Amino acid sequence: MATMKAAMYYGKGDIRVEEVPKPVPAPGEVLVRVRYCGICGSDLRSYQRGSPPGNLPVPRILGHEFAGEVAEVGAAVEGFQIGERVAAAPATACGECFYCQRGSPTLCLNALDFGTTHNGAQAEYVLIPAQLVAQGGLVKLPEEISYERASLLEPVGTCVRGLHTQGKLQRGETVVVIGDGALGLIQVALASHFGAGTVICAGHHEERLVQARQWGAQITVNTHDEPLLPVVREATDGMGADLVMVSVPNAQALQEGLPLVRGGGRLLVFGGVPRGSTVPIEPNLIHYGELHVLGTFNCTVEEFRAAVEIARGLPLEKLVTHRVPLEQILDGYQLMAGKAALRVLVDMGDEK
Repeated sequence: MATMKAAMYYGKGDIRVEEVPKPVPAPGEVLVRVRYCGICGSDLRSYQRGSPPGNLPVPRILGHEFAGEVAEVGAAVEGFQIGERVAAAPATACGECFYCQRGSPTLCLNALDFGTTHNGAQAEYVLIPAQLVAQGGLVKLPEEISYERASLLEPVGTCVRGLHTQGKLQRGETVVVIGDGALGLIQVALASHFGAGTVICAGHHEERLVQARQWGAQITVNTHDEPLLPVVREATDGMGADLVMVSVPNAQALQEGLPLVRGGGRLLVFGGVPRGSTVPIEPNLIHYGELHVLGTFNCTVEEFRAAVEIARGLPLEKLVTHRVPLEQILDGYQLMAGKAALRVLVDMGDEK
């Protein structure tokens, strides 16, 4: 039996690189040789706090931000050849459940999701489910998109959903992005791409705020040095922002974000926080201001495919601050935990 190396997740604080059976694609499935796989915030939360949701038992393989090339195709698969460069959407919906029938595929009750319902890509190979292949979730990469850039397509897809689908960003609007991490910086770039009038990025890493200005933010605020609210008021003639993106894993940011929104504007909760988190808010801000408070989660196959086109013009490689080989993946998790990295990629090495 052929084997591969994989980072097996056993539970809180326990990931082991092991030799495991190499998957064999069934009819409709595609086996991808992984080149790079990112360590994202949800992977880190699973490592720090315990098992992620999903019906796949542990040990399992995490990782849903990846790119590679087609290694094998199952029977009845059309349109893919061995060696083609590809990336895959993080999940796919069933199309039949309560939420799918109501146009909310990211809430699907039967979703297939890398790392929770089937093994992810922190391994030398990953199996793409037939349903995802059939729905167009396995995407061929344009020549100008490197494997590194392609490994960040999933974050771009989630930001497309946050800003455009859920946030309904319109040309000329003022956007405040709270957070200067990788996702915050992607949102800055996308806000400019979608035609925002003024983009304000708030964070407390000066070098990242410099990058935010390079990617399209007209105003940046180091919140360790000055409060954000007066800056937003001054930039909007006292009205507040049309759209505020809360893109940090901090519940208090929601409390601080509400006063930044103009009457009739939108606040979108993008960053996940620890389970059970609560925060006091002033309901009158929502009531008298007729504010729209929204959430966003994951991305659809269509949003992922849109991200592929948008990413042609985004230098996403600049977000990659560290690369680690699979054998040293725990070092990558520690870099993310210590907040020393924007994005860590696990490098699977040369093709075998």
